[in-house]
Amino acid sequence: MRKTIALAITAVTTAGLAALVPATANAACGGNALDVCSGPTAVTATVGSVGIMSIATTPLATLAGTSSPATGTLGVTTVTDTNTGNHNWTVSMKTTDFSLVGAAGTVITANKASVSMGAPTVVIPGTATITSFPAAGSPLTLSTSNQNLVTASATNANTVSYTPSMSLDFTGAAVGVYTATVTQTLS
Repeated sequence: MRKTIALAITAVTTAGLAALVPATANAACGGNALDVCSGPTAVTATVGSVGIMSIATTPLATLAGTSSPATGTLGVTTVTDTNTGNHNWTVSMKTTDFSLVGAAGTVITANKASVSMGAPTVVIPGTATITSFPAAGSPLTLSTSNQNLVTASATNANTVSYTPSMSLDFTGAAVGVYTATVTQTLS
């Protein structure tokens, strides 16, 4: 069985290579030293943007509080942007509703959660300017749709880190453990 597969692959590969040979190469070249029978072809492909942007977040976070609100940090988030030249980027955030474990349909809605943070840290000064973020006195109310969390104006490749703090108002909610998924998206 393995020989059959190897032979089939060889046959397909050989047929595929024959199909890639230009028709002029299959014909006899004119025999004249000045005939051009082959030549280079320069191919340039650009896929996506020139630089690469990535975001790394903390996978787990816990909010705690015996009276409303429950609070905690979402851990360090690091944005790495290798784009050069002047450009902007934005990190948006959304959350699912907070669901009571073991009680389908019992939720604390996403808009009961908010985030704030200290000023994000630009690792290499002068490469990015943070143009907006939710400071402690002006928290961002979350929803199930993306909300702008951090925006930056960059002049070169840059790395920015920040640690969002979350607050969850659970006034009137059933007692128990609630879970949600918070998503940060870099664009």
